[in-house]
This record gives sequence, structure tokens and C-alpha cells, in this order.
Amino acid sequence: MRFEFLADHPQLIPDVADWYFNTWGKGVPGNTYEKLLKRVTKEANKQSLPITRIAVDGDRPVAAAQLKANELTIFAFETHWLSGVYVDKDARGRGLATALVQEIVRIARARGIKKLYLQTEALDGGLYRRLGWEPVKTVFNMGINVLVMVRQL
Repeated sequence: MRFEFLADHPQLIPDVADWYFNTWGKGVPGNTYEKLLKRVTKEANKQSLPITRIAVDGDRPVAAAQLKANELTIFAFETHWLSGVYVDKDARGRGLATALVQEIVRIARARGIKKLYLQTEALDGGLYRRLGWEPVKTVFNMGINVLVMVRQL
């Protein structure tokens, strides 16, 4: 298992777009797979935000996570976000979500970022609380309640 920039594996962009669309994008009014594919393609960066990291097993992607700017408009002043943490169903239970979150935190620290936010559907904080994230506020976003959390870096 290795961590790579999605930008270095453009052939895997459709896999990540498929995960994101089927997990979070299907129910968003006006969203299509094609729109999400364009967004994920644009987010396949190495130098500027957003940055997408993937876990690769052999030649196939098994997980993804992003370091983004301005995830939620109602938190416009909170500029750095962990986003899009996804682990393929066949790869779950192996600690990949934890490892990818730590990878994004490492990248954020290397860029001098002092505070990182996220939003999660797990209103108890789930994995993120166990990894040191603190709840900020529950908000209604795109049709569901999510918990916004922060971690000081």
C-alpha cells in the first residue's frame, strides 16, 4: 500500500469520481457524474489546493482524501478543510481512513496550516473525534445534518 497524488495517476480519476458521486453526489440537485468528474479532475493537484491523495494497492485505488479550501460557505473564514475521505468497500477495516487523515494533516502542517476543519455525517464525531478533532457546530448542509469539526495543527 502506498500514498500517491491523484495528479500522478490521471487514469484513476474516474474511480475517485465514481466513489464521490455514488457516496455523496447522487442526491445533490443538479449534480451529475460528468460535473463531478470535471471537479475531481480539476482537484487532481500537487502544488495548489485542492490536493487529492489516494491509497494505491498494486495498480488500483483503494482510498482517497483531500486538502481543500473553503468547503462550506457558512464557514467562509475557515479556509483549510479535510474533505472527501473515502475507503473502497473491499479495503475497509485496514486503517486506511486513519492513515489518509494523518497524511492530509502531514501535508497541511508542511504548508504551515495551523487549523484544519472537516464536516462529517457522523454526528458523534466518529473516527475524527478519536483522532483528536473537536466538534464546532452541527449544521444543515445539502439536505443533511453534518458536524463541523476542527483540529489544531
